[in-house]
Amino acid sequence: MSGKSMTLQVGRIVTYVLIVLLLVGVVGFVAYFTNGFSEGFKTFYAKVNGETVLDGIDGVVISQDEPLEVDVRYTFGAFSKKQTGFEIEIHPDADFTFFLDGSAHSFAEVEELKGGFEIVEDENSVTIIPKGGVESILRGAFPESTIIVDRDSVPADTDLFTVVIYSFDRKSSVFVCCRLKDLFIEGVTLDKEAIEF
Repeated sequence: MSGKSMTLQVGRIVTYVLIVLLLVGVVGFVAYFTNGFSEGFKTFYAKVNGETVLDGIDGVVISQDEPLEVDVRYTFGAFSKKQTGFEIEIHPDADFTFFLDGSAHSFAEVEELKGGFEIVEDENSVTIIPKGGVESILRGAFPESTIIVDRDSVPADTDLFTVVIYSFDRKSSVFVCCRLKDLFIEGVTLDKEAIEF
């Protein structure tokens, strides 16, 4: 065999290996964004506290010190200027009893809880910080009302609310089911006059 034909042979082998690697890469990319070929191709997803989420995630624990941080991603966003922006909603994901101006209500029937959170948005991300425990979140959702929570009916160690992040066209969404690190800690107020130095 001459040196020229050997070079051609090696070049062909390298070309075939590169083609196979490219095909494996494309199949892996499609498999990842279709959840193992079990769903349609995902063009919208999120990174929740650093973890990639294509559909939804449960059990995310948040607090005022450890907020929910979401980076919104579009699979082909770099190629389309129209694929920017998002919308969020926050809905109850558990049920317990609370009193609104003395009248008993079900937490599961509350339509929107965004008022109970500090929400900081920019073009491709959002940080969601609870305003405190369960009672503070309800006070934020119903700012003109007196809120009393039946603490015995609040389920412990369960997701209390769901953050829904919608794509710019509302055709796709990601769900983040959250629980509070501190259910009833509403903050500490110190009496400055009572403190002695």
